[in-house]
Amino acid sequence: MGNIEIHKNIREKKNKLFSLKDKLAELIFRKDHLLFTKKKNLEALYILKIGKFEYELLKSECKVARLKRKIELMQVNVNKGSKINLKEIEKTLDKEYKKWEEEIKKKVEKMLKADSRLKSLLSAGESKLLRDLYRKLVKILHPDINKNMSKKEKILWQRLQDAYRNGDLEEMKLIDMLAEKKGRIEEEKSQNLDNIIVDYGKKIRKLSDEIVEILSSFPFDIEEKLKDKNWVKDKVAEYRKKINEKEKYIKNLEKVVDEIILKNIATGSKEIES
Repeated sequence: MGNIEIHKNIREKKNKLFSLKDKLAELIFRKDHLLFTKKKNLEALYILKIGKFEYELLKSECKVARLKRKIELMQVNVNKGSKINLKEIEKTLDKEYKKWEEEIKKKVEKMLKADSRLKSLLSAGESKLLRDLYRKLVKILHPDINKNMSKKEKILWQRLQDAYRNGDLEEMKLIDMLAEKKGRIEEEKSQNLDNIIVDYGKKIRKLSDEIVEILSSFPFDIEEKLKDKNWVKDKVAEYRKKINEKEKYIKNLEKVVDEIILKNIATGSKEIES
């Protein structure tokens, strides 16, 4: 009876371990799906609906800051009674506002990538196949689920992540052919089962917390709002109002620049270099 009870106890623990490994694999899949697929799609959608207006506002803010700084530099020359060298001022501005220009360039690149991503989305059937393959292969290749992985399997795991991140269905199919179909759930020594079960429980709780955190952060925190046409419309109107205000301010600053130049000429200061 004693041996029967021991074997029964070991079998129950192994069944629990199998169950925990399945749960861990599902959580790994869910986290990766959120980060590699859903997040990227939501970000692309946000950029095309609202981000392009953020870009326009950033351009206007950069122009305002640059013009204000230009006026400062011109005024320094005027106060010194020296000629206004517009060429040198522009060189100084180019250097000082290089970071702004780089940020604007990044915004443009993001918009182009967002447009390309949404235009090249897989069909519903292909997306389901991609997810199903990834879910299956996570159980076979993820290092948290499979101990003592071979070098080949580690390489396949990296390839699998890259393929899923890029939505490369053909690469996923190839990896599926190369991976061991039966999976790699190993026989654990009975004396280690309790520790292993505790370890898997910790990993599951950690992943669950990470998923909750992901879902509470951008862009998941505005996922429902992006579906609301009125919310999008109000957000766009808000940005357009700010952009219009900046454009008016830009025109006023450009007038100030012209006035400084004209006043400089009228007062007989040294010539202005352009």
